[in-house]
Amino acid sequence: MDDEENFYAHPSTLLGALRRGMGRGVIQAMDDPAAAVEAVLSCLRRDHRWSWDVDERAVYLARLVCDLEIPIDRLLAVLDQTPPEDDENGAALTLEVLEALGRAGHRQAIDGVRRHIIQGPHWLQALHVVGPSWDAELWDDLYPRLRDRIATVDRRLILCRSLPWTRWAAQDERVAAAIVDARNASARPLSEPAADPELAQARRWAATPDHPQYWLAVWVLARTGDEHDVPALLEAVGRVPTRDGGLGWCYRHLVAGLTRIGGDRAAQIVPRLKRLWFSPHTYERAAVLKALMVFAPAGEPPWQLLEGLWDCEADVRELAAAHVQFTDTTRARLRYLRGDPMETSEVRAAAAQRLG
Repeated sequence: MDDEENFYAHPSTLLGALRRGMGRGVIQAMDDPAAAVEAVLSCLRRDHRWSWDVDERAVYLARLVCDLEIPIDRLLAVLDQTPPEDDENGAALTLEVLEALGRAGHRQAIDGVRRHIIQGPHWLQALHVVGPSWDAELWDDLYPRLRDRIATVDRRLILCRSLPWTRWAAQDERVAAAIVDARNASARPLSEPAADPELAQARRWAATPDHPQYWLAVWVLARTGDEHDVPALLEAVGRVPTRDGGLGWCYRHLVAGLTRIGGDRAAQIVPRLKRLWFSPHTYERAAVLKALMVFAPAGEPPWQLLEGLWDCEADVRELAAAHVQFTDTTRARLRYLRGDPMETSEVRAAAAQRLG
């Protein structure tokens, strides 16, 4: 975590917890709403997700917007004030939050996004975000007002395999042509992916951390290895923060491998897992929580289950909903998750099953 200190506030602080999408951030926000409003807005202006592609924040931040009663106009102001290049991904994340609010029927969010699509700078991205998930009645009538804007767009930027473009293709020759181009491109033969190495070969490569195939090798060990490979996997987990391969190789595969193998030697990862719980790369957090559950002493469930009910990652919330111990607090949170229209169907189902 040392290389993150200049970008992320400490996880014990409100801002640090919110930037990491941690459950404690929600709880702290409710204790200090005045400070939390500005903290949430700062998380929208600058997207602090480690990976914009896979780390989740939309539902987490959308719930905070509702709970803190942050005016939708302040979110729309982030869109309007963010330059078109959106180097810090603030407009993209804000649109994801507004999309989640719109799915829950938040009329101000819906109307605000519609206005932005008509005249705002991030209108094309807004269509890409809300088209596939909002009912067509919320955006289909906008096409006549967008015809001229669409005519100026490089058609390679049109996500032509999804709504609204597949629906609008019948009305717009440029959109129809973009769909044809994409289909022709997808029909071209792709090169065959390289085969994974055999287990014996992977063990040889994994014994040399500088080997060019080191990370592929330890991934194979995580997937198919046994107790003999635990030392190599533990070493690989320890090397994750400084590996040259960057975030292309994520530690969740290594953690899942050690969890699958199990045993006392694999349990040596627990201190590392407790630190990884605070990682801003939240896509990995469910694997960390599952491992903490597996390696926890009998009758001592990890405390992270409680915090996980408020986490930014749906997979973490699902695990927590299925396994957290019952208290008045957790029952109330499970009822909230069961009924929240922004929540995933998997989390709602897990909460409903626990409540009976």
